[in-house]
Amino acid sequence: MVAAASAAVTATASASISVHKTDPPSVAHGDDAGRKLARRRDVCVSTRRGGSAQARARLDWRRLNFQDAAPTMTQQGAALQNYNNELVKCIEELCQKREELCRQIQQEEDEKQRLQNEVRQLTEKLARVNENLARKIASRNEFDRTIAETEAAYLKILESSQTLLSVLKREAGNLTKATASDQKSSGGKDS
Repeated sequence: MVAAASAAVTATASASISVHKTDPPSVAHGDDAGRKLARRRDVCVSTRRGGSAQARARLDWRRLNFQDAAPTMTQQGAALQNYNNELVKCIEELCQKREELCRQIQQEEDEKQRLQNEVRQLTEKLARVNENLARKIASRNEFDRTIAETEAAYLKILESSQTLLSVLKREAGNLTKATASDQKSSGGKDS
């Protein structure tokens, strides 16, 4: 891609150089270069027709001036080539930066995928732990209810036992009194 861009810029630079060489400014714009070019054409035409020595001398002088202008065109071509080289270098640097950015993006996408997998696994594990916890809490609540009912029943049994003990002691005391009075009453009749 960079080589294609380089070739396109080089071709454009060559075309623009050749355009300047073959298509000089026209007279229609009214600039000095256009007028000079028109005079050159006139001299060339008159020289071909066997024009004067003065016209041929002007033509030789203009050719020398044109050859002096050629290094300027060469310098422009060299400048264009330098610009082309810098442009290619900049494009290559941009491509390298893009590739580095793509590499970083890929790394971060991989990290994101890894973290999403971890989150999914941890979410599943959390769901399992929550289910186990809910079951255990329900079991604990059942234990608490059973213990509370058992303690309440035990307290009732203790109260009942205490009441029964009191009743037994009282009845035993009554029986003891009754037997003692029976013995006193029977002991007095026997004598």
